[in-house]
Amino acid sequence: MYVSVIGEDRQVKTFGSDDIQYLVNVTVAGMPIGYNYRFISKDMIMRIEVLSPDPFVAIWTNLEKKRHSWVIRKLLDQMDQDMANLEESDDDTELE
Repeated sequence: MYVSVIGEDRQVKTFGSDDIQYLVNVTVAGMPIGYNYRFISKDMIMRIEVLSPDPFVAIWTNLEKKRHSWVIRKLLDQMDQDMANLEESDDDTELE
């Protein structure tokens, strides 16, 4: 399996491994949070686009169709956790 990531540096980085969790971690590492996203899934290819000012696209290839839902669930769980952490770190400011 392979994942090609196009991040804010606009360079394509391709990672290959039989460890699907490693590829999920690589995908999440540079993914911006707090924006809309879309998943496009067909046959053995899945594309993830984050609609943010900083471009981010991850293209999974040679991914078995039955694993698409597992990868999507893992990515969404991580994105939800990142959003929760971001909201926790927000400080409330009181105006006098």
